[in-house]
Amino acid sequence: MKQNRGRPRKLIYQQGIEIAQKMFLEYGFDNVSVSELCTKLNCPPTSLYSTYGNKVALFTACLNAYELVFLDKLESALANAESFADLYRNSLESMAEFYLNENQGLGCLIFNGATFCKDPNVIDLVDQKAKLVTHLITARLEEMQSNNVVELAQTLVTLIRGILSSIMAGEDEESVITSIEFFCMTFD
Repeated sequence: MKQNRGRPRKLIYQQGIEIAQKMFLEYGFDNVSVSELCTKLNCPPTSLYSTYGNKVALFTACLNAYELVFLDKLESALANAESFADLYRNSLESMAEFYLNENQGLGCLIFNGATFCKDPNVIDLVDQKAKLVTHLITARLEEMQSNNVVELAQTLVTLIRGILSSIMAGEDEESVITSIEFFCMTFD
């Protein structure tokens, strides 16, 4: 007599996003297979597809969830800045804290989510998110009536990416914060 195995396990949407997000952060889009996702999510491919659609749709959901937290941190840092030194210091410290603590040093879906990716749709989506970050910084610099807004915004984005790279290379929190403070002293 054949035993009924029951219904396939239904995925909990948000829990799946959190698990997949960590996988995409750690390994990159192309290096995470549907099979590996299903193993980590403890579900058959049919559940993954019925819940998220496909791997690109799951990545998009992960990127959108990531973006909400990332932009909340960045917007708060930008809004609390009263000077250019504050803007740089707040933004860099906030992003360092985010990368070290919330991301556990795994990377950034916005700045390196397209690493190890050949899918043009994913590459375009990640590029749009990175441009949004630059736009937010540019808008805040314009509010502060800055000269060289584009250059200052691009410099801050480059520094944020540098902090990310340092953290991913294993630099400790104290060294990262010291570097930020040293850089920001040039504004004082």
